[in-house]
Amino acid sequence: MPVVPDRIVVNPDLLSLRRGRKLVLYGSPPPLYFAKGGALVSRVIEGARAVRSDRALRDRYPRDGALIEALISHDILMHGAVRGRGRQTTQELPGREYTREIALYLLVSQSCNLNCVYCLGGNPRYMTRQTMSPATAKAAIDRAVEALPPRGKLGVCFFGGEPLLNWPLIQETVRACSRSPVLQDKEIELDFGITTNLTFLPRGIATWARKHRVRFLVDVDGRREDNDLTRCYRDGRSSYDDVCASIRTLVGRGIQPSLRVTVTSHNVGRLRRILDHHLGLGAQSVAFAAVSPYRSYGKLNPEAMYPDPAAYVESLIDAYRKVGVDWSVVWPINSIFRRVLSGQTMRWGCGLPVGGTPCVGADGVVYSCLWLVGRKRARVGSLSDEANPFDTDAYARFAKRLPVTRLKECRGCQWQRFCGGGCLVRHFHKRNGRAEHARAFEYSHALMCSLTKKLTELALWHVCTESVTRLEEAGDDWIGPGFARGPCSDPPH
Repeated sequence: MPVVPDRIVVNPDLLSLRRGRKLVLYGSPPPLYFAKGGALVSRVIEGARAVRSDRALRDRYPRDGALIEALISHDILMHGAVRGRGRQTTQELPGREYTREIALYLLVSQSCNLNCVYCLGGNPRYMTRQTMSPATAKAAIDRAVEALPPRGKLGVCFFGGEPLLNWPLIQETVRACSRSPVLQDKEIELDFGITTNLTFLPRGIATWARKHRVRFLVDVDGRREDNDLTRCYRDGRSSYDDVCASIRTLVGRGIQPSLRVTVTSHNVGRLRRILDHHLGLGAQSVAFAAVSPYRSYGKLNPEAMYPDPAAYVESLIDAYRKVGVDWSVVWPINSIFRRVLSGQTMRWGCGLPVGGTPCVGADGVVYSCLWLVGRKRARVGSLSDEANPFDTDAYARFAKRLPVTRLKECRGCQWQRFCGGGCLVRHFHKRNGRAEHARAFEYSHALMCSLTKKLTELALWHVCTESVTRLEEAGDDWIGPGFARGPCSDPPH
């Protein structure tokens, strides 16, 4: 469709945030910030909506040509086609070259010593009591490397159940990777992590972890009274003292684990206290993940456990502000901040549709996501298949079906580029005519909507206002595109 040079339209995806005389506009990265004069800028944009002509807009605001140029250069105003440009996207449907990074989850032990009330694997099809063999672990890593392009990234996460129940396999797998010629030949960037309840520490694990730079993500839901509501041993005993003792041992040996809190209706109002507590234990960072309504193989957690999405976001932001930590310390705040700083556009809510989050069971069956173990629709293959299960047509089907622009519940939302539709697991659990599944779907969607809108606003204001203090003091009426590209284009280290 031909572009008409004189026709001007307002970007249909424009975000506009006002605080008195201050204004943040986001059409495409980086954001454009106005320390003063927000009302004038808003009038110019509304003028563009009215006249829809570049020449007429400049005639209406003859003294504001530089401002109009800045709005055009940031895709706030766009020279449009005869019938409008519509929504644009910069991402193509992925081939395998698109996925340069794989986060590979290995279910090295499909059994556990705890009985968490919201366990994603809380059914016999997941908790099979199987343990992964060294041959299966090696095959999974070899075939994932085969699917990656040269100089790609492979993150290996030892998962369960409780992965430390198969500690010898973890050691053997890391040792084998350090000697792998395939990894070296393709120059694959490799890192390891263990997601664990850390109720016990195998002998020598701290020294081993320092040597191999292995990261720990430890689940603990707060102080004793909070944690014991959700994370007890199978016989009902408290796990709190054992977990905290293990965390302190690691910290004492120079290893700072990240701690993960599952937020439920029970602890949603105490996130500030929990953040204080976890940082006091020596955590490097703290993740606050709202409980998923879904368990593997289609089961649901009790609705009474779901936190109110608005209350969750308010409590999360309150904890971040009152405790006074850097944004990089708290997830999902850090995830949204990095997205805004880097200008990343999310076409999908996660790496699932492009093969970025595969999960391998102890039996060698490969699923697109660890939350979907046992789901036939999410099975992408097996390590015993001739075809590479990390490089199959299943991912192309997911990618075509699940971009945010095709999700009915996200249609027309101006925030969709920041979340990609959020967790896509809900689309594998639809049950026609089942009210409880409909409510779980609505909760999952509302959760991501609340998070995305509030945390993106928080991030945009932060990166803009923190960056322009010196120019604001100098009395500039507005901040031009050259400056905006400076503080807002580079991701944090």
